[in-house]
Amino acid sequence: MHIRKAEIRDLDSDLFLFYQENLQFHAQARPDYFYLWDVEDNRQTLKEFIETWSFLLLEDDFWKILWFVYYIFKDEGKKIIWIKELFIAKTERKKWYGKYLINEIKKIWRENGCVGIEFCCWWFNKNALEMYQHIWMNVQKFILESDLVPF
Repeated sequence: MHIRKAEIRDLDSDLFLFYQENLQFHAQARPDYFYLWDVEDNRQTLKEFIETWSFLLLEDDFWKILWFVYYIFKDEGKKIIWIKELFIAKTERKKWYGKYLINEIKKIWRENGCVGIEFCCWWFNKNALEMYQHIWMNVQKFILESDLVPF
């Protein structure tokens, strides 16, 4: 297995299928918040993420993508890695990849003088929440929302 930076050519691999799957999962749970654009718009968005974010893939020895993550460094009083998206292929879940992924991110964190890792996980993504807590991630805060309805 090896980790590498994503490249534009990866748009023609399982990466785009995984990205679409992730979008569909979120759009089904929160159709008021997540939209499924047409395929070309989604490809363009993913292309922009590959070009502008730090975007990593884990591949097995046969170059099959097992997970992806993309992140940026933020400094708002403390330097952190902000993870935008993290996705593990369905066939690879409930294995050790989540812990492996976080350990790789922690290496990057130390090399860049960060004090932590932060990311959002939607409440409806119960499997991901369980995995994060299993690998010693802690809930930092809750974000609350309300629709704008008349009183």
